[in-house]
Amino acid sequence: MALTYVTYAQNEAGLDKVICKGGSVQIGGTDNGHCYLWDAAPGLTDRNKSDPTVNPTTTTKYKVTVIGQDFSFKRIDEVTVYVAEVKLISPLSNVKVRFNTVSPGKLDIEFQATVSPNIDVVRNHFAGKIKFEIGAIGTSALTWDQPGGIAVYSGTSFKAKATYTGLPNNNSDFGEKTLKMVIQDCNSMDITNKNKVFFTKDATNNTLGIEPNWFYYWNQFIPHERIATLIYDSGLGGYAVTNPITRVTKISSLSSGHNDETGHRGLHTFYETVAHESHHIVLWEGWWGIGGSPIAANDTDNDTYPDNWESSNADAISFGFIVGVNDDYSISNSAGYRYEEAKCRAIEHAVIETTFDLLDWSYDPTGINQGKQW
Repeated sequence: MALTYVTYAQNEAGLDKVICKGGSVQIGGTDNGHCYLWDAAPGLTDRNKSDPTVNPTTTTKYKVTVIGQDFSFKRIDEVTVYVAEVKLISPLSNVKVRFNTVSPGKLDIEFQATVSPNIDVVRNHFAGKIKFEIGAIGTSALTWDQPGGIAVYSGTSFKAKATYTGLPNNNSDFGEKTLKMVIQDCNSMDITNKNKVFFTKDATNNTLGIEPNWFYYWNQFIPHERIATLIYDSGLGGYAVTNPITRVTKISSLSSGHNDETGHRGLHTFYETVAHESHHIVLWEGWWGIGGSPIAANDTDNDTYPDNWESSNADAISFGFIVGVNDDYSISNSAGYRYEEAKCRAIEHAVIETTFDLLDWSYDPTGINQGKQW
């Protein structure tokens, strides 16, 4: 009986397939009692099945010859199995991202993934199967431009955008976040990256919206020591002023900049300023007790320093305190000013300024007083 040759007939080898690296797939079709012979090829172990499972490591073409019962026909067909790769190209690992300066603050994170080979059959295979995930940033509201973070192909890549609206309440909500690309049916290709989230230092788009972000967030972790209440005052001329009786300290934007005493900047200046002001309270309480006021009988010169301390303390004598002379701190270059500043500046220098660097998620666009984690 003569054989009927039908070259590259459809449906014997099946439609082209797409797998991920390390994956496998079934090719061919239903066994209709014919004789099947697949050409030897990588990833093929059973050459005589109508529907063998293959696991190539690179894109491979498979060819099958089908001979009908009683040698009634001979058909040849082929199928290509594309071994695809999906790459997360944005955001890459360890990228620094920051909320903008408007109110409410917003943070957009653009996710992009490419497929290779970038052809229709591969793109169609991954349509609806690539999902981007990202963790919460405190109370900030997360929305996606694509439902559920499922990527949509546009231009040259699969894309989705995550948007956080509103800066979070807590400083601890910033920092390292986990980003993930999940690929359906390709668990071996899931990719996890780490990004770092920052706030803009001098913007005022935090939850309260009335003080700069640096003060709002740094104030949550820098120890106040003896300060009961720390307030930001934009109209204050110097670094800070403290009422030692109420233990209320008002602090200015200078305290987030350059410390002329230590030469430090940013968070370090803030930490040192708070420590400095706290020590003013420590000194006062040493003279008059907690919340105490000067006692007229022991402050006859009305300079807020006890007469018995001025006349007997070695430091007081060395700094030139004299009972009967107004040595009030508010008088420029007075003994009181020189003494208190010397003691409080010594505290600034004693501070280990790097103690809280890992908690500083501020970003300074000028770069002058840059955040310690930027």
